[in-house]
Amino acid sequence: MSEQTSLPEARPHTAAKIVFCLVVLSAILSILLSAPPRPLPSDAPDTEFSAYRAIQHDYVIARKPHPAGSPENERVQTYIRDTMRSFGIDADVVSDLVAGGHSAGERNKVVARIPGTNNSKAFAIMAHYDSTPYGPGAADDCAGVIAMLEVARALKASPPLMNDVIFVFTDAEESGKLGAYSFADHPWYNDVVVMTNLEARGTQVN
Repeated sequence: MSEQTSLPEARPHTAAKIVFCLVVLSAILSILLSAPPRPLPSDAPDTEFSAYRAIQHDYVIARKPHPAGSPENERVQTYIRDTMRSFGIDADVVSDLVAGGHSAGERNKVVARIPGTNNSKAFAIMAHYDSTPYGPGAADDCAGVIAMLEVARALKASPPLMNDVIFVFTDAEESGKLGAYSFADHPWYNDVVVMTNLEARGTQVN
């Protein structure tokens, strides 16, 4: 009669456990990497984007409702132009007239440009500075405007890029995107190869 030997106990599924741990670690790492960066303080280097510097503009721009055509809207428009100029960036208010149907009006925008070293086509960034008549527009779209102001400041303090960067602050978005349509008729529009629109939603759903 042959001698029988007992089978060894089943070993833990080590490979499966390692794979599971790697998947969990990868998921945690993905979450950490996708989180927004911590906002830099107001004394961050001039070449860095500082959310604390940017928010200071919101306290000025979103002080009151500033719908297109209002005195507050004109104040915001002037503040944007003068702030860009204070960075050493040429900025101008550009207006034109539009007529259609039974109405006519003025389309406004603030445009500015940082020249590149070897420009072929420009990158453009856009946000609208008008609010609705019912709120100060701190989110929609002052958040985009103040981000553009801080980006412009940081770019001007940094070595120049190869391509031009065009900043378009549009008016009358809430009443039909008139400022955006106006930029499409501006000579700089044909220089743009890529444009990013910084739009936002309000803080309340009606």
